[in-house]
Amino acid sequence: MNTSTSGTTKNYRVLLVGDEDNSARLILNTLHKVGLECRYAVGAAAGLSAFRENNIHLVLLDLSTPTAETLCARIRENSTKPLLMTTAATDHQVPLIGLKVGADDYLLKPLDPPMLIARVFALLRRVYVYGGDESHVAKAPPSYSDQGSRLPEGWATCEACNYMGPSPRFEGRSRHGQSVMVCPHCRVPAAVTYAVS
Repeated sequence: MNTSTSGTTKNYRVLLVGDEDNSARLILNTLHKVGLECRYAVGAAAGLSAFRENNIHLVLLDLSTPTAETLCARIRENSTKPLLMTTAATDHQVPLIGLKVGADDYLLKPLDPPMLIARVFALLRRVYVYGGDESHVAKAPPSYSDQGSRLPEGWATCEACNYMGPSPRFEGRSRHGQSVMVCPHCRVPAAVTYAVS
């Protein structure tokens, strides 16, 4: 099964590789709502084909998929595109194996949608915006305010460069010693939006 959904604007393409289950629907809906174009493949073989055929920008891989480690290694043979894995394993050795064969990061199940979005955007931003490789896309990942979504509690985002992270990273001091919110990436103080509980 290979299901495609796309937003109204040309955007980043995310490939979800997993088994058919309800969590796949949740992930696809969550990513689609924030403007990401999604592809879904069941199983490692279909995942590798979809990766090769669709100019994917990020792979989201369920580590419980049979031969997931092999798929991760195969993708890494010819690509440095971001790979985020998900796992329900409570043993830290399981995600460690995935990281050793090439995953960039992992999330524990059950997935928290705001954290999923934050990790996906962070990986996309790191590779395609901060890394200077913007040739694959028409625009940077949308910020939370662009999509009408809420930031996770205690997080902030910069409207100037779309950097987002925990609010303490944005805390700084003016030259007069006053506490100010400043983006740690672009250093623009007036463009910071943060979530309050």
